[in-house]
Amino acid sequence: MFKAHGQKHLGQGIFIAKSPFPLPFEFDYCEAHEFQKTCHHLQGTPRGQQGQRVLHHLTTKIARREVLGYSQLVLQESAYDNAYLLPLISMGRFFGRSFFLLTINFILQYSVAYLLYTRTNVTQKAYREKLFGLSESQGACYYPEKYEPDIRCTPDEVYLATDWKHLDLNEDNHWTFEEASQLKAEHLGSRVTGRRVNMTEVYKNIIRVFEKYAGPRIALCDTQHQVEVFDQLTGFWEVGYITNITSDNRIIAIYANATKLNVFENRHTRKRLNGVIYTCSFPKCVDTDNGAIDSIGSACQGYNGWDACGGTWDDEDFKVGKLCCTCGGGSRSFGLAGYSHLPVGLSMDRITSVDGYTLCKQDALLPAQQDECIKNFTTIPNHIYMEEIAPFAIFCLLPETETCSNMKLRNLRPHVEFNIQSTVPVFFKITGLSTATDLTPDVICHRAVSLFCPSVFTLQSSLFQEERTDACGKKSRSVQGNDVKVTYQASSVYGDPVFGLTSAMFQGFLFLIVFLWGLASVAEFRSISVWWNVMLALPSCGIHDCLRETWESSEEDCSLEILGISKKIRILTILLNLLPRSILQCCIFIVGIQYLLSVRNISDLILNSLALTFLVTVDEMLFAAFAGEQNAAWIQATKPIKGRSFRFMDRILALTHIPFGMFMFFPILIWLSYYLISNKIYTDQLADATYCLCDLEGSNCLASRTLAM
Repeated sequence: MFKAHGQKHLGQGIFIAKSPFPLPFEFDYCEAHEFQKTCHHLQGTPRGQQGQRVLHHLTTKIARREVLGYSQLVLQESAYDNAYLLPLISMGRFFGRSFFLLTINFILQYSVAYLLYTRTNVTQKAYREKLFGLSESQGACYYPEKYEPDIRCTPDEVYLATDWKHLDLNEDNHWTFEEASQLKAEHLGSRVTGRRVNMTEVYKNIIRVFEKYAGPRIALCDTQHQVEVFDQLTGFWEVGYITNITSDNRIIAIYANATKLNVFENRHTRKRLNGVIYTCSFPKCVDTDNGAIDSIGSACQGYNGWDACGGTWDDEDFKVGKLCCTCGGGSRSFGLAGYSHLPVGLSMDRITSVDGYTLCKQDALLPAQQDECIKNFTTIPNHIYMEEIAPFAIFCLLPETETCSNMKLRNLRPHVEFNIQSTVPVFFKITGLSTATDLTPDVICHRAVSLFCPSVFTLQSSLFQEERTDACGKKSRSVQGNDVKVTYQASSVYGDPVFGLTSAMFQGFLFLIVFLWGLASVAEFRSISVWWNVMLALPSCGIHDCLRETWESSEEDCSLEILGISKKIRILTILLNLLPRSILQCCIFIVGIQYLLSVRNISDLILNSLALTFLVTVDEMLFAAFAGEQNAAWIQATKPIKGRSFRFMDRILALTHIPFGMFMFFPILIWLSYYLISNKIYTDQLADATYCLCDLEGSNCLASRTLAM
């Protein structure tokens, strides 16, 4: 017991600091009813001194209340307090009854807390697994570099196929089966995330596509070109010149030693350049008679194969030399002729050792043996890959055909230009492009995504699309100008400008609700801390000496004062009441934060907060329902139970004038801040992955940046 300088001792362990604050205004303190006693002693004292004395009195009173706030326990009508008081009053006889009610309370609260924890973690874990997978399985997205923000949400096969430098590992301008095998084994995705990258299958698919559509060497054969024609009457190839090309895909040629036959099928024509024989590719000619007929009722088709181009039967609307291909007329425009007649400009000798590959294929009866032929006798040169595959592989970054319009609206849709003369790329044959109207950006994008990509890439790409469909959810469509924009449910959850999970309004409202949950938890933690103080500070006593009854003026008014606690009840109360309650409150506090942060819309946030309010009041509801009025009367009649006050805490409260609840709120605020910041980072990460996966959007989305190049 001592007095500090500038302080007045008010009681055991309580210190009050002299107020340093002058009163900023005049006030007649003696008129205040609450301080009549103080003012009575201040009569005749100058008004300034009165202000200092009354302020000191107020400070003293507030400090005393703060000290009592952590050292004095006021029993409440709850299952916890009932389980403590009833054994004392009944001398241990009703111990089982009170703790039975407490056990029901613990079962209910622990069960609900566990269910909330399970629901919260399962929901968040399930969606995160859809995006990122688990350590032992692959997800739709992953971070190629551990400490970099860039995220990849495309099949690794497609990503690798869009850039030649990823494929040509030894930089010899050829992609081989061995390099594809090395990519399969060593690609970053397979090493870090477990994502399966089957580049050997991609390689084999490309070779199979080339083999299906490739042919011999092709050369353009047009009118006045020197060619070799096969004269079926003599059985020899003769050198000649093409004079005309008919609309039924035959040619008219003249040559030395001509026989009566000068009309040839395309397959009976070839071209020799520098001693190398090429198969002819002819321009397609379309008759432009459009229903017109000559004077004897014949259309252009009737002139094919006949030497009757003199115009003998021409009339006003029919000019054979102008309208009919066989006589040098008609049209060779691709707009009319289309592209279906043109061969692929790729020959197998450019990607295989023809003799070895052909012999190997003849002997290969099983798929594994055919794969060995591809492995041993094929290679894909850089210039062929860049002409036939690379320009169209970038379309495979788009997950589905409807994404084409989205990319168009963002000016990110891939653009391909064709210079068609005598041959077409393999892409034309795979996708069925046959007319000029097919060469629009919309058609090319749709055909590439729906036909080209599945023929080149493997089952893993198809499985990836299934994962993406599951993660992105339902689609909604809106018309923007002449295009249709597709929006996915998962993206809307994050991207809504008002109620999206990343919007400022939702984040602000979430912070408010979580902050209120922290404030609600302060009262419970404060109550538990006072309980621990009282239970450890109460003196031990015999079971008959722990309670004192005091009768007031009326015989009906009785107050109960707890003087101590028996050793048995102290141990049982700590082990069966206070310790489980403390653990439960910590669990409810943490689970409550996670439960609130797991919401995906405003309405769920409100409902979750109401559910937590119900959870923390279960003990009070059980007491009101089953304890009875007698138990409630005993609790109301019990005087506050005094615990121990600590000098250092009293000094802090006196010097800082900070309520004791604020000291309880500081660690709670730290936990809230940690979870809020972690949730913000986690939400932004999921949002980035969702945008990249579903919409190919985001500054960190590698697919979006690839399309923008």
